[in-house]
Amino acid sequence: GAGQNGVHSSQNQSDQQQQSGSTGAEHEAPDEEENASSRQNGKPLSSGPDDAPAPKPKRPKKKKMQLKYEDYQRITHKLATHLRKHEENYNNNREGEPGLSRKALVDWYLQEHEDQLGNEEELHQMARLINQVITRLIKKDNVFIINHGEGQENINSDSVVIQVHPNYEMG
Repeated sequence: GAGQNGVHSSQNQSDQQQQSGSTGAEHEAPDEEENASSRQNGKPLSSGPDDAPAPKPKRPKKKKMQLKYEDYQRITHKLATHLRKHEENYNNNREGEPGLSRKALVDWYLQEHEDQLGNEEELHQMARLINQVITRLIKKDNVFIINHGEGQENINSDSVVIQVHPNYEMG
């Protein structure tokens, strides 16, 4: 027995030290203190996936515009027809540019439909809608292409020159 008692007594000492928090806790305490400054309520302060995103500056919410597919097709056809006529004139006369600027195309459409637009607010909404249709016709549907002249990288620029894609069939 004495050898066994020695093992038990050292085991008991170890158990007592752990319960009192004197051995294991001494080594963990500095880590906890270091982590305490980077934690709040048990959660890390660093921006992780669980943290809410920083609030963005308040901007008026842009109302998402919806357009019926038939209306989208109608607008697409009108814009493409106008662009093709312009391109034909360019090919015949070699005057100006082969396409139209985004602004010229939007302005033309608004002038064609000004009798349907009651006030300035409706005019701005229609201009925004036509700009969104043009962007989609360039980016997604490949109906329009950008005539990459000098410094025309931004497709949303008013001055970007737009043409109908050569493979687009008017129908």
